Amino acid sequence: MKNNFAYRLYVQLKRRKSRKRFLIDKYGQNPKIRRKALWAWLFCGIAPNEFHRLHCEEKTKKEIRTFLSLSETREFYRKYNSSKAQKILSDKYIAYTRFKEFYKRNCILITKDDIENNVLETKIHEFWQKDSVNQRGAIFKPLKGERGFGIKIFHDEKEAVEMIKQTDGGVMEELIVQNEELAEYNPSSVNTLRIITVNYGDGTVDVKWPVMRYGREGSVVDNSGSGGVFAAVDVASGKTLAACDEFHNFFEVHPDTKKKLSGVVIPQWNEACALAKHLATMIPEAVIVGWDLALSDDGWCMVEGNSSPLIGHQIAIDRGLKDEWRKTVSRVKK
Repeated sequence: MKNNFAYRLYVQLKRRKSRKRFLIDKYGQNPKIRRKALWAWLFCGIAPNEFHRLHCEEKTKKEIRTFLSLSETREFYRKYNSSKAQKILSDKYIAYTRFKEFYKRNCILITKDDIENNVLETKIHEFWQKDSVNQRGAIFKPLKGERGFGIKIFHDEKEAVEMIKQTDGGVMEELIVQNEELAEYNPSSVNTLRIITVNYGDGTVDVKWPVMRYGREGSVVDNSGSGGVFAAVDVASGKTLAACDEFHNFFEVHPDTKKKLSGVVIPQWNEACALAKHLATMIPEAVIVGWDLALSDDGWCMVEGNSSPLIGHQIAIDRGLKDEWRKTVSRVKK
């Protein structure tokens, strides 16, 4: 396994210049924090960008040891989420064909050949003739994009054609009309619920570490990597616990719309959990999946699945989840 001291020491030596630049950029010339960040990487597997995201500069070494690192989760995903599952979930059109019933919207694949062979305009025109697309507009996503990069919303057919000509293709979906209550947090983006499921392999599926994600004013995505805000959610009650972003900011209310973020019950919470558990049974090739769900007037629908989900819950609650993670994955039938 690569999740060990010797491997991390090798990586540190190989990337020491870039890591040093990152730490200087974040913490100036403070040698004490830089030494603590190096210790966190070598002995806990917490990389410098995680060190910053988890507010480790303010924590004791004992507290830092309680946090689950990306290196530990990724090692698990590589081992227990099969390559087949990763291929299904990483390709947005393959995922759509597997879970089509739960998308509750139309979607088409646009390939590079479509663009090069001059059939793009015809394909988009046919898609735009659907009443739901013509009335709502459409969203374009690169096939293997992540963290919201490359996503564009269109309300004009010709504009869509001209922009997509400049890409290597992707998927085009009709826009989700989200539930009014959730839209109030940020109307320019679809605000999604990330539910992580654990399929133990014995017929049992658990819901773990959910977060509700909200976009910022003017943004079309709600991803934290694009500046979005996310709130940890209590599994039992569906109530939000605490909210933050990835830039050391914690929030009681949404920074733009001033809507309350903590202590709010997510609408139709039990239905969201039931959907996530059902989706998990449809891809037994994966043990842990992060499901992004959106609430429309027609109920919860699937946005996408992630085979290597970030455990953002621990960032929002500002408390390490390493012990809980290890107890959870120890139950998996190997």
